[in-house]
Amino acid sequence: MTGRLIPLALGAVMLAAACSKVIGLPEVPPSVTRIDAGLESLATFSDESRAIARPLSSAERSRFASAPPSDPVDRIRYAADLIASGNDAAGVVLGSGVILDRPSDLVVGNAFRMQVYRAKRAFLSSARARGDRSATLPGFLSDEPLSTLRKAAAVTPSREISVQIALAHVDRMFLDPALEIRAPASIDSVHELTRVLDHEPYYVPALVGRGLNHLNRPRKLVWPEHPAPPEDAASKDLALAAAVGAKVGGASDRVKGFLLLLLGDAYAHEGRAGLARSWWMLAGEATEDRTVHEELAERATWPEKEMPDRLEARLAARMDDVEAPVSDLSFLWDDGARGPW
Repeated sequence: MTGRLIPLALGAVMLAAACSKVIGLPEVPPSVTRIDAGLESLATFSDESRAIARPLSSAERSRFASAPPSDPVDRIRYAADLIASGNDAAGVVLGSGVILDRPSDLVVGNAFRMQVYRAKRAFLSSARARGDRSATLPGFLSDEPLSTLRKAAAVTPSREISVQIALAHVDRMFLDPALEIRAPASIDSVHELTRVLDHEPYYVPALVGRGLNHLNRPRKLVWPEHPAPPEDAASKDLALAAAVGAKVGGASDRVKGFLLLLLGDAYAHEGRAGLARSWWMLAGEATEDRTVHEELAERATWPEKEMPDRLEARLAARMDDVEAPVSDLSFLWDDGARGPW
């Protein structure tokens, strides 16, 4: 099977520069820039993300307890440390202040959203361990992070804060995966991302977020959304994200591999096995990332007729990984992040 795909993959690579339509990618206007795509500062984002992830030293913890830091990265680090040590209320309040000060910082916004998510998970896990299956979140957590994100959006609207609002809806699926929660959460997320893309159609974080929403919807369920999205909604968004990334640059090879892997998944989800295999092969050519190649090796074993069902089972298994939710957008700039796989 691999040998049969190599000529097609290499042919696609050679034709890519000449005409993106030949390999199924949409054309991207020459005027689209890295800023338009949200890919202008991925190296800076990566540095900031690593700095946020660095644990506090005991000296920093003591110093910050006496005088909270003014630097936004240190403030969000301190917020995470407070939450991890059980002082959730203080940590959420501190993190909320950082978002209100820096509403267009995608890295800080993502970090705050994940901190709140983990605080909620820890509270609910403790409640379940005590036998309480209907625990109510404390007031300081119940409306977060949406409360803070919406306040920031009201004062300083930005595409970055809108993407965080959209993904905060997705976070709800991991805290309560029941279909009556999952369906409206996905729909709310898609609507928020659509509003972003109506104004900024080449913004990659929004394209990826909406594409993942469509990709992770069960195929055989009637989704209560009106109007219903087109059957190729996932592949359209992910193809455009891949095309923009290839056109403007800025993304790492790992991210390019992820985008092509996801595009192949979208075609498999839609029952287009030939296109799926072609894009999976190109994903392997784009990156040496171990995770991408492990996923590709698994997909290589799937018979074409079983491909949509096998993929849906794989997606469901990934959605069960509540430790690293697919709503964590940091894989776009941090090569050490888990990502959608």
